[in-house]
Amino acid sequence: MTTSYAQDSSDPRGSAVPAVAAALLFLLGPLALALGGLSAMATDACGPDDCPAAPAPPLSVLFLVLTLPAG
Repeated sequence: MTTSYAQDSSDPRGSAVPAVAAALLFLLGPLALALGGLSAMATDACGPDDCPAAPAPPLSVLFLVLTLPAG
């Protein structure tokens, strides 16, 4: 006798993780865009040769995350 579990195997909490991810994106996405936009103003005065190396890695990570495909 075979029993099919495919019909009743859906988890009622299966949409919790996508909902949390969407909520975090909704809250943190505009903040990341604002920080990315302000970073140009923060490094504008130093020019390409005079800037310290400290802001480069965090800004690189921020812009990499902002340019990743959403899907």
